[in-house]
Amino acid sequence: MKVFGYGIIGASMAAAGAVIYFGALPDCTQKGAVNAMQQAVAAKMKSPSTARFPESFKVEKKLDCVYDISGPVDSQNGFGAIVRSSYTGMVVGKEYKVMPLIY
Repeated sequence: MKVFGYGIIGASMAAAGAVIYFGALPDCTQKGAVNAMQQAVAAKMKSPSTARFPESFKVEKKLDCVYDISGPVDSQNGFGAIVRSSYTGMVVGKEYKVMPLIY
């Protein structure tokens, strides 16, 4: 159980560090953060123009202008087949700095 507690503390420290590093200001919106994340994820796809984001994504506001966003993305692979991937990441600041992870 101690490991779990350290994980929460570490995630909180990472979010706070991101706020300090990126200079997050309270001029951002959840919708803007979601759009920024989806654009960043689509850009990493093999065929970005085919990326589709089902409405089943999750958004968690950590601090002002700090959002954790995760969900599925459907996109064509190199063979033209539609495949589903998952993404998660953090969007920080009014400039919507995105740190995506696709798996």
